[in-house]
Amino acid sequence: MKQSDSYALNRIEAVISYIDNNLEQPLSLHDLASMSCWSRWQLQRVFQNFTGVSVAQYVREQKLSRAAEHVLCGQTKMVEIAYQFGFGSEVAFSRAFSAYFGLSPKKYQKRGTRDGIKAPCIRPAYANYIDSDSVKGFFQVRIEHAASFSVFGVNRKVMGVMAANPDYAQSVPKAWQSYKQAIGDKTKDIQTWIGVIDIEPSGSDTLGELNYLAGSELVHSDLECVEVPENDFAVLPYSGEIQHFAQAVAWLVIHWLPSSGYIAVDGPELEIYRGESDSKEFVAEYWLPIRKA
Repeated sequence: MKQSDSYALNRIEAVISYIDNNLEQPLSLHDLASMSCWSRWQLQRVFQNFTGVSVAQYVREQKLSRAAEHVLCGQTKMVEIAYQFGFGSEVAFSRAFSAYFGLSPKKYQKRGTRDGIKAPCIRPAYANYIDSDSVKGFFQVRIEHAASFSVFGVNRKVMGVMAANPDYAQSVPKAWQSYKQAIGDKTKDIQTWIGVIDIEPSGSDTLGELNYLAGSELVHSDLECVEVPENDFAVLPYSGEIQHFAQAVAWLVIHWLPSSGYIAVDGPELEIYRGESDSKEFVAEYWLPIRKA
């Protein structure tokens, strides 16, 4: 990483920390630019370059995500939550909440599941978890709830990152190749590809061995079917070089999870792919089953 990029990342990290600690304040672009020692234009440009979103969008999604946690707790009136996070009225809060989450605060509270809540952006501990040139600069985990669903695909034994001799870089692509061959011309009907990971295959005494099912929700009677139970998930979007994806997942489990307020629960982990990727433009999401600590 260039020294100038490192300097910019440090300053953006400070801005993000300030936002996270002052979500009940107005947080105007002018004030944030002043504390960052950049002009408003410079802050906007650098912030979006490293996070992928504008300053205003980031502040808004963080205020609404924090507000959603209060909504779910059910211990504070909606109007009080509205004023707490800087909305001029309960109506304005409800309108903004509905636009972001797709439900009014009251309907979101009644449903009772954590969907679309975004944690603050975090700069990975690059030295230990991931190469600094393979991501924009920050990761942002979101919380999603998924009802149970079935995945049909091809199952393979894989030696993961904890194994003495990992082979996932070779075995996982082979599983996907086998799945695509099995469904033939139906690949054109699939928009979302799902890798289902069982980190403790039954009967295995080998450290790091796991079951990996490459598939989708496309029903196929000749393929193995795995039921993914209903759960909350910590979702890590990833965009970068494919060889660093495993390091990003390690960051999620080792670095993010212990200080997140959530704990991992038993259940399959998921890799979600939408569209085609290659080694330079690999795009995926990792879904880790969790619950509130």
